[in-house]
Amino acid sequence: MDHLPKNSEREMSAVDAPVFNSTDRAHALVKDIAGHAWRGRGDMVDRVFDVVTHAFPKSPWTRRRVRALWHREAARIDWREVRELEFVAEVERAKRLEQEAARAKHNEFVTHISNTLDRMEANDAEFFIQHRAALRALAFGSADFQIREVAGESSEDPSSSRQVRALDRARDFNQQ
Repeated sequence: MDHLPKNSEREMSAVDAPVFNSTDRAHALVKDIAGHAWRGRGDMVDRVFDVVTHAFPKSPWTRRRVRALWHREAARIDWREVRELEFVAEVERAKRLEQEAARAKHNEFVTHISNTLDRMEANDAEFFIQHRAALRALAFGSADFQIREVAGESSEDPSSSRQVRALDRARDFNQQ
């Protein structure tokens, strides 16, 4: 059996094989699940712990374990943990994309309403004053409050004026 020269052994060992570092992978997944931490790292860990325990209630996740993965303190990371984090990260990524799509759709709606308001104001501002107010309320989320005001209902208890009107109608019906 011939032995390979040392040069060829070195050339063969120069092949770069992908290295799987589970600590870095777990840290990246925890970071991906947490998203933006507006209230600090503790909030990140709490958010990841809540999502993971909700997705895998019988799995032995603890807040301390999530914190260890975040700070890269874990000595050993199970394959099960990596798979669960990958699943949760995919779900959270899909939720974020859905929220971004909804946000873009709402921005498009607000732009359309703004253009419509500009056209109404250009045509006859005084005639369309109520329509413009209603469209503005619809675009910025206060339409329910405005509908109650127009209907003469109080904003504190929306059912009270309906109940009073129903009682008045019932009294009028009984008097006939």
